[in-house]
Amino acid sequence: MQAQQAQPKMENARVLRSFYFNGKPTKVGETIELPRFFALEMKAANKVAIIAPKPEEKPEPKKPESQSRKLV
Repeated sequence: MQAQQAQPKMENARVLRSFYFNGKPTKVGETIELPRFFALEMKAANKVAIIAPKPEEKPEPKKPESQSRKLV
């Protein structure tokens, strides 16, 4: 029986200094998704800045029109 491997947690990061990832060079200023441990290692080397994920935006509920706004 084989053990199931969990997917690595990912972190969003902004590149501060270029480095190779997946065999390709990164560009300064771009935002990339990295495995958590690699992102922390690159942060320690001052090559990326970790970006907090944006909270999901929920649309505002529609407000019912007030009775006083009806045209007569």
